Amino acid sequence: MAIILRFRRLLSLKALVALCTLYFIYLTTSSVHTTAPSYSDSESTAHHELRATRKAYSRSVSGTIMAKQKELRSAGFFAGVKNRILNRHSGPPVFKGEDSILLDWNQRNSNEDRLKKCQIMISTMYFQNPIWNNTNILKFYNQDGVDNTLVEILGESVRIFNYCFLEGGLDAQDVFNAAIFQSKGIDAWDYQIRMFPFFDSNFEKDSKIMWPRIIDVSPSKHSESNYGAPNIEATALNFNINFWSNWAKLAQGKGIVTTMAVSDVPTFAKQLLTFQEIKNTLPIQLVTTGVELTDEFINEIKSAAAASNQHVTIIDCSPFLSHEFSTNYIKNFFNKWIAVLLNTFEEAIFIDVDAVVYQDTLDFFSIPKYKETGIYMYQDRTMPDEHTFNYCTEMLGYMAPSQQEEVLLGSVLSVDTNSMSLDASVESRVYDNFFNKLRLHHVDSGLVILHKSRKLNGLLTSFMLHLDAKMQRCVYGDKEIFWLGELFAGEKFSIDPFEGGVVGPIGRSKDAEPGTSNEISVCGTQIAHEDIDGKLVWTNGGLKACKIRNAAQNDFQKDPDYFTARYGTVENLESLYDSPLSIQGFISPDPFKKPWMQIAECAAYMYCAFYDEGASNDEIGGGKLIEFSGAEQERYINIAKIWNM
Repeated sequence: MAIILRFRRLLSLKALVALCTLYFIYLTTSSVHTTAPSYSDSESTAHHELRATRKAYSRSVSGTIMAKQKELRSAGFFAGVKNRILNRHSGPPVFKGEDSILLDWNQRNSNEDRLKKCQIMISTMYFQNPIWNNTNILKFYNQDGVDNTLVEILGESVRIFNYCFLEGGLDAQDVFNAAIFQSKGIDAWDYQIRMFPFFDSNFEKDSKIMWPRIIDVSPSKHSESNYGAPNIEATALNFNINFWSNWAKLAQGKGIVTTMAVSDVPTFAKQLLTFQEIKNTLPIQLVTTGVELTDEFINEIKSAAAASNQHVTIIDCSPFLSHEFSTNYIKNFFNKWIAVLLNTFEEAIFIDVDAVVYQDTLDFFSIPKYKETGIYMYQDRTMPDEHTFNYCTEMLGYMAPSQQEEVLLGSVLSVDTNSMSLDASVESRVYDNFFNKLRLHHVDSGLVILHKSRKLNGLLTSFMLHLDAKMQRCVYGDKEIFWLGELFAGEKFSIDPFEGGVVGPIGRSKDAEPGTSNEISVCGTQIAHEDIDGKLVWTNGGLKACKIRNAAQNDFQKDPDYFTARYGTVENLESLYDSPLSIQGFISPDPFKKPWMQIAECAAYMYCAFYDEGASNDEIGGGKLIEFSGAEQERYINIAKIWNM
């Protein structure tokens, strides 16, 4: 008899697991969007019509709340009384007795009203899907209905988080101090872990505060007391459940931020020497998940800092990040988001480890558009023939706020996409080129200036959007995610007006016909950026003629006839590839008249730009040539030699 009872309990347990699995699949796939966003006007086919043109997913927070509002408005007084008598209520139990705030949602704007609204919205997330979790975006389901609905839920959830806790400034403890949460065993920590699954769910939240381990590897160390967890008045738990708002408040100072793999240490050492050459005074933070952090790595960074006399600290975020999540998902480009979010600066220059700066690093913080918006990016090469996919812009239509969300939260995009004629700003042009013309390359994210405290909302949106498995199929690395995150967070952003170019030796055609202008060319593997005065600001890609390891040998093996005819031997090509870049000039071509030419050299990483001698440099986007003066060339070539030491 006991065996039979145990067998029945085992069957019941298996049945329960099966039911939970089926329920999750149902919640994910039921009522999902199976077609493209439905638009509200005749311009339904224009991709740029993203703003408030889509109806919300019926089980979303906005869809649920506005359905309840509609029910209340149409039911009338007697129906409302009847529902109360019969205890009939659609939506979360928190709706009970909250008819007034639901009906007067946009007129109720006190802090107390915001608190109640956030309790309603967050409880709706749990009511509609008790097992909701942003880990769902990590998987590509290859079903547009599922993938697009998940990104819609993500976009709405991060904007609700901002409305309540970043912009709204609410204390998470106050929000979750409501019977609707307590009766279900839901607390602020559970919400934060579901929202941001890269945090360690097993962190000792009641006794420790979420703070990185900070290791000063500088030649002259600062006091270790500067790097421990700060003294706070709140309890550890209260600090942790309000982590992002507290993190923003404790940010201070200006500095340079980077991240790297263990194999990048030699490159970082070169970069530090170039910082020394330009007399950089800003502190430098190397931010890591801690997955690859070893004593050997720390010692190598310490040696590089000593050789360059730069103030370097390592920010190890492993104490409060999920090791499993970091190992599986925070790889390669994704480490940038940890760096831009979890450095301790208030204002920072994020820089790739192979980027080189030629001006005073403090000058970046004085750029007017940066000061206006809090984030400044640089343009990539313009390549009109390289594209993203229609399914990507369709998916991002779901990341944008729905009609219902705009009404409830006032969510709007930072580019006015309802306008048939976008304004002449660089940001609008980038938007138009991506969403309407499907062009792939827009931003070179090798250097981004950001005010972390002001832009925390947009940076979090960027990170979460990049984690989406379908989104990762749409862009190259993190480049476009910086501005897309700001866009969908409703934040303003700035992009440099000058298109990316190339620097290197200047070549001139020798066979120009009499009376015609010579064609000037520059070929290189680096992307270069200049300012309004024609000065070189920074380059991406190191300062070796070819940074790809073993490229000469591999190039000869791939196309021996081509490389033998041009270079003779592998040794000749290897010598050329290993030489410091000779920076004589800069070209940013007119991509429609003289498009970029990709050539076979350096594993096909080399691009050539062309410019007609005698053409005007005045028009932005019309092509530009800069021939550096003798003094400038000497300075740049000296920096290149330092890089190649």
